[in-house]
Amino acid sequence: MKRLHGWELKNIRIYYLLTFVQSSWWIMGNWIFFWTRYMTYGTLGLIDALAFGFGVLVEIPTGAVADLLGKRRTIIAAMATATLGIILMTHTWNQWGMLFGFLLAQLGWALYSGAGEAMAYDTLVDQKRESEFEKVISSASSAGLIVTVLTIIIGGFFYALYFQLPHIMWWITYALGLILAFGITEPNADTEKFSWKGYFKQLSTGFGQLLSPKLRRYLVFILGLNGVFIIYDWGLVKPAMLEHFGYYANEQAIVFAVLGIIGAVFVKSLPKIRKIFGDIKGLYLLSMLIGFSYLIMYFNLGYYGLITVAIIDIFGRMIYPWLSVVVNKEIPSKYRATTISTSTLISRIPYVIVALLAGAAAENGTLNEFSLGIGTAFLAMIGLSVILSFQKLFARINSKL
Repeated sequence: MKRLHGWELKNIRIYYLLTFVQSSWWIMGNWIFFWTRYMTYGTLGLIDALAFGFGVLVEIPTGAVADLLGKRRTIIAAMATATLGIILMTHTWNQWGMLFGFLLAQLGWALYSGAGEAMAYDTLVDQKRESEFEKVISSASSAGLIVTVLTIIIGGFFYALYFQLPHIMWWITYALGLILAFGITEPNADTEKFSWKGYFKQLSTGFGQLLSPKLRRYLVFILGLNGVFIIYDWGLVKPAMLEHFGYYANEQAIVFAVLGIIGAVFVKSLPKIRKIFGDIKGLYLLSMLIGFSYLIMYFNLGYYGLITVAIIDIFGRMIYPWLSVVVNKEIPSKYRATTISTSTLISRIPYVIVALLAGAAAENGTLNEFSLGIGTAFLAMIGLSVILSFQKLFARINSKL
């Protein structure tokens, strides 16, 4: 554990362990097969839309809850709510119980996102070691990826033993996280206070920065490219598409684990990739790769469809860190976090809207048409962006003549 910065501090140690809990995706390669035992794909799309829409909404005031209850109590409430939600998803065996469980789990995840990192940062502030926060976050992310890969693979074997076992392991892991949360000591420092006035001011500032001249040319990537990847990555589209190409629970567990490892390698190579292509050209290249992969999914590719899924999955992992670098480079430091959080909130909205369409497409066997529609709309957006960029370039050239 020597490589995990701050491990000697109890709160930081618990933060790492809770990160491992949050990263334990026993169900990733098999959840869609578990859920469709009790509902149609159309119903699953509806539940996905409702739950993720609810998750976006409840994430807004979680900072206020952390201020009201304190970081420790909020994290305990988060782990308790998520654990109860996962238990309901696992054991109710009907669509309404699973929906209610999903909503509870979304609430738990939102509560944790509003308090987890804040608790870690305030703990470091107490020890006058806040300069180590970036190292702590980086270490937690790297270790969490290892946990994710391992639990995906093991979860695939568990599903083969008994279809409910990965979900059972999921709630047991969260129950252990709940026990760990009781060991947190409330930090003395309180570096962030939530207020509705401050939140809406933050949101307004974030919108303003997104529309600023420096970021305007990146807007199609911040909202469009990121949004298209979230549509693929968030809910039922990814596993349903792999099932469409002939990959089932055991195969999906291996596929997701391997793609996660390859994606991590590409993300680590991001500085070199940016140096080769530059930001604008590189992001346009990512857009073309992902957009055309959506289009190619229209054809009856069979097992070869995995290639298109792999392109979206691997290169899509680079989008958020790449855009984060762009924002950090182009925007003054005091606006960076606000701009990133605002863009993240907006880019999640498209999935909430299209989840119903994705569920209906999976149920009707028209996922290929769904992917064609997404790819066409996104590439049209990219094409329009290129045309507008050339128009501005020609206008500048003409003004100098």
